[in-house]
Amino acid sequence: MLEERIGQQGVMKVWNLSIESLESEDHLIAVGISNDGEFLDSELCEAILRRPIHLSHPVTQMNESLLKVLEKNAEQVQVVRLNENEIRNAKYFDLEIEKLENWAEDRKRSLETDLKAIDFDIKRKRAEARQKSTLEEKVNLQREVKELEKTRNELRLNLYQSQDEDEQQKDDLLNRIQKQLDKKISFQPIFEIEWEIK
Repeated sequence: MLEERIGQQGVMKVWNLSIESLESEDHLIAVGISNDGEFLDSELCEAILRRPIHLSHPVTQMNESLLKVLEKNAEQVQVVRLNENEIRNAKYFDLEIEKLENWAEDRKRSLETDLKAIDFDIKRKRAEARQKSTLEEKVNLQREVKELEKTRNELRLNLYQSQDEDEQQKDDLLNRIQKQLDKKISFQPIFEIEWEIK
């Protein structure tokens, strides 16, 4: 990549982009321009920075118009990094909501299955009680029905409580993410250099 550029010279400026949102991220943004006016993308700038550096003299004051061009290019890279961050955050949010919804649906389905089984047992016991000929057997079976109905009512209550808990967990997630949506962005210059590829 750099072999065909041996002998080229130019300037480069490097910034640190810090993003505090769902997760903390730091990105180095390097932009440059060669003396013949070619803009260097971040990948090329990083390749130049990985080469051995020889400090020959302090960096002279960078031309103001050239500095503005570099800053504009850096801002474009910053927008790309912020968009990438936004996409990652949206995917994270979708994944978390999906997990909560799946978990809630599984829990609801399990409780509903238990309710159906108890309803079936109640119908079976009632039918069985009607078939019995002695009053004692009928009373005993009706007591069993009452116990099953009590269990069924507790399960129904658990179902409604679990749905309330699930909604509360969604609200908690939404509140936590809402707080983190207020991104804190820092874009600080680190250094500027004049470079020559040897």
